[in-house]
Order: sequence, then C-alpha cells, then structure tokens
Amino acid sequence: MMNIKSWLRPVSALLALAGVALIWSRVVAGQVPPHGWLSLQLIAMALCVVHAVGWQCRGKIERWLFYPPLPWLLWGLAGLMIF
Repeated sequence: MMNIKSWLRPVSALLALAGVALIWSRVVAGQVPPHGWLSLQLIAMALCVVHAVGWQCRGKIERWLFYPPLPWLLWGLAGLMIF
C-alpha cells in the first residue's frame, strides 16, 4: 500500500508546473492577470516547489508554511481569481 507522503510531492511539483503553464498562456494571449492575485499564485507555486524538492523544515512555522494543504489552497484560490 502506498504511503500518503509518496504522492504529495509529485502533486506539489505538478501544481507548480501547471501554474507556470497557465500564467504563461494568459500572458501570451495578451491578458495580463491582476497583480495581487498573480503574486499570490507565484508565492503558492514557490511553496509547492519547496515542498516538491523535499526541503526539511526545523521550525514549527516553516513546517506549517510548507505543509502541502496551505500552498495548494493558496494556489486554488489564486487560480480561481485569475482564471
């Protein structure tokens, strides 16, 4: 049976790549996303990348910040507002 942590990192990596593709498609089409929501999307993508590469946090705040549900939630919220 697969451990839940074994699929969390690939999902974070895919979300980060999907964010790049979605933002790039909007920019190429000439529809620049709102900067506030774009900033939130980019922060969420950065948090997803940090989680995907497996960085181990020592502090409680960092562990909470880089735990997957927070970046995924931010990514989804910004994605809904941008697209």
